[in-house]
Amino acid sequence: MPEEIMVIAVVAIFSGMVISLTKMVLAHREKTRGVGKSDTSSSSSVTTSELERMMHRAVRKATDPLADRIEELEDRFELPALPAKGERIDLDAAVEERSPAMAPRRSKTR
Repeated sequence: MPEEIMVIAVVAIFSGMVISLTKMVLAHREKTRGVGKSDTSSSSSVTTSELERMMHRAVRKATDPLADRIEELEDRFELPALPAKGERIDLDAAVEERSPAMAPRRSKTR
C-alpha cells in the first residue's frame, strides 16, 4: 500500500475516533446535567414571584388545619389571668379550685 493512502487512512481513523468520542461526551453531559435542547425552551419556566406564590399556597394549605387545631386546643384551656405585679399568689387556693384530671370536660358556650 502506498504511503499516501496509509496516511489518509490513519488520519481518517483518528478523526473518526475524535468525533465519536466528542459525541459520546456531549451525549453524557446532556443526560447528566440536562444541558442542551431543554435550555433553549423558555415556555416552561416559572418566575420567582410565581414560585413564591405557589410555595406560599402549599405551605398555607398544609398548616391551616394545624393552626385551627391549635386554636381549638387553646380555647379548651381556661388559664387564669396573671396576677398584678405586686399581688401575692395563694397557692393553696389555686390547688383547691383546680378540677380533678379525670373530670368530664365542660362544654364551652359562646
